Amino acid sequence: MSETFLPELPQELWRAGRLELAHGVRQFLQIVRVASAGLGQYLAEVESRGAKDLFGYGSTVSWFAEVAGLSWGEARPVVNQAIAVNPTRAVDGTEVPAVAPATGVLAAEGGIGAERIAQILEILGKIPPDTSVEDRE
Repeated sequence: MSETFLPELPQELWRAGRLELAHGVRQFLQIVRVASAGLGQYLAEVESRGAKDLFGYGSTVSWFAEVAGLSWGEARPVVNQAIAVNPTRAVDGTEVPAVAPATGVLAAEGGIGAERIAQILEILGKIPPDTSVEDRE
């Protein structure tokens, strides 16, 4: 696991110049997005292994809601998004590709956040299921 660098806040943030403020916002936003994508990778792995087998919960959403102190309604989109942008594995161990793998890569780099991912997934959901993989990509 790589070391995470958290930018140090100036002692007196109110004295920071506009460029320092803008840079700090960008740094923290990228950290939040990378952390969110990493969480998604863990959730996709829990989904692959089975929340029931791992933790005794009926679903990854139920387990995550409990662990994170979220309602089921708050946890569900986080887990669904994680599964959509990260590969998982079927019961027999074969890889189930992500619906939006390029989106997952961009998210892992901190390039986009949850709302943009949701928009991309919504658009991809409108593509007819009989569309070829080549055209879908």
